[in-house]
Amino acid sequence: MSEINNGILGKMTGSIGNITGKVRKGKNILALKPASVTVANDPESVARREKFAQAVKFAKMVNEQMMLKLLWQKITPYELTPFNNIVKVNYPSFQNGMCSAATTMTPFLGFPITTAAASFTQSGISFDVNPLANAFSFDTTIGAKLQPCVILSFSTPLNSALAQTQYVSVDIAAAGFVTTDTATFSASFNDYIKSLFDNYSNRSALVSLVTLDTNDAPVNYTQTVII
Repeated sequence: MSEINNGILGKMTGSIGNITGKVRKGKNILALKPASVTVANDPESVARREKFAQAVKFAKMVNEQMMLKLLWQKITPYELTPFNNIVKVNYPSFQNGMCSAATTMTPFLGFPITTAAASFTQSGISFDVNPLANAFSFDTTIGAKLQPCVILSFSTPLNSALAQTQYVSVDIAAAGFVTTDTATFSASFNDYIKSLFDNYSNRSALVSLVTLDTNDAPVNYTQTVII
């Protein structure tokens, strides 16, 4: 692989013969197209590909949420994109085509949260987050609001024609918070989400909270919990 910043080819994207080009972080990168390979179909290879596919699908959903993408941008190494980093971090957490308690929407080292009560049904989701006073040292003049980030996971379809998993984000408005008070959030589901309940036997909700400043920019964030 070689990089070209200036020269006779200039900035090149796409393919010419067996050479492909793309621009990454302002640099033109040229590479040979990979030679055709035989795809292994042994059980372990198939399982790895399926696991990677699930990590990619989940990462796309996380990366589409600007609040979460901004968090990942802050900690992503120069040679990766936030999307690539989300895939890399979460790949080990997928088991049997499903996310697990180790799957995370936010980067590691977020502060912990616990829920006092939670409900996840076909009608909607609601959860109470225990007071945060002992979870983190907040400067409430900077972190003025709490923004919930919620991704629903549906797996094990009842119809084999359906995708193995479906991920759906849920919009819940940010709210002011007092660190010594319980924070309560809820949302009702639309007909599409309700239909997923009818078509998938395994369902879970991944929840994280992001503190926002007075300009609604992210400041701190929690770990991801599953409801």
